[in-house]
Amino acid sequence: MSVYTTVILSEIQHLAQAYSFQITGLTPIQAGIENTNYFVNTDSGQQLVLTIFEEMNLIAIHELIPLLTYLKQQELPVAAPLADHTGQVIHFIHNKPAQLAPRLTGQPPMQPTLQQVSAMASTLAQLHVTLHSYPLHRDNNHGQIWWQHTRDELLPSLSQPDQALLQQVFTRFAVVQQQYPDRPGGLIHGDLFRDNTLFDSEQLSGLLDFSELAYDELLLDIAICLNDFCSQWPNVVLDNDKGQAFIHAYHQVRPLSRDEQQALPTYLAMAACRFWLSRLQVQARNQQEARNGEHILQKDPAEMRAMLQDRLHSPFVVNTVD
Repeated sequence: MSVYTTVILSEIQHLAQAYSFQITGLTPIQAGIENTNYFVNTDSGQQLVLTIFEEMNLIAIHELIPLLTYLKQQELPVAAPLADHTGQVIHFIHNKPAQLAPRLTGQPPMQPTLQQVSAMASTLAQLHVTLHSYPLHRDNNHGQIWWQHTRDELLPSLSQPDQALLQQVFTRFAVVQQQYPDRPGGLIHGDLFRDNTLFDSEQLSGLLDFSELAYDELLLDIAICLNDFCSQWPNVVLDNDKGQAFIHAYHQVRPLSRDEQQALPTYLAMAACRFWLSRLQVQARNQQEARNGEHILQKDPAEMRAMLQDRLHSPFVVNTVD
């Protein structure tokens, strides 16, 4: 959640008045890559998070508000946006939509334990089950069509080995999709990395940043989350024990189809590829727009490239679950 929009305390006191408190402190958050976020302290002692949406349009933002409220009502660990005394949730700062939400407790797990991995997997499955009947269809702006367009856009600037690597993973992915068609779809989070979660010790206390929420294959969400929670950081090699624990815990809540289990190794590779592409694109955009500075987070594309290679050359074999 990099800081693209700089805000000072005096500029947001009008926002605080609508909530009948005073803002006493504002601290930029450097994590993630899409929105601007600040920790907010108030005179009542309440701690909040201010999010300024840099790219999401108002329609998409207004879709998320009732969804987050619904998830909170279903006892999932999310922060629903706060309405002011007029019922307004979305405000504008520097002509950009913004919201305030409670600050959840906990910290992202830098080296997830087996218990944290299991907690993440079971909560992800619970999220998928809970969203199954939620009345929203939202196309994935970073789904398979985007992968293909971004690949084609970036190809001319890539080395021959990188072009060959992309060709390899896209070809394998197409074969697996044909071979294993029973892969259920639904609303997915789409960005469940460690830095979008909070833990109090071994307990998952927060799921953050639903800006990528969209309809897609549930297996893609599993692959994205498993890749990040089960790698041997700072090495991108997959930890087999954590991977098996993740699948076992998820399966207890939402049983995986046989086809999902068979397709997962290739989806792990494709998930790594998806974020390799997005990091390359963000890197190029930051260079073009001269986005830099201490509050701009640039995630390393080479990390996802290395993960892609690992998932292709040392595929994760799922211990079959029934």
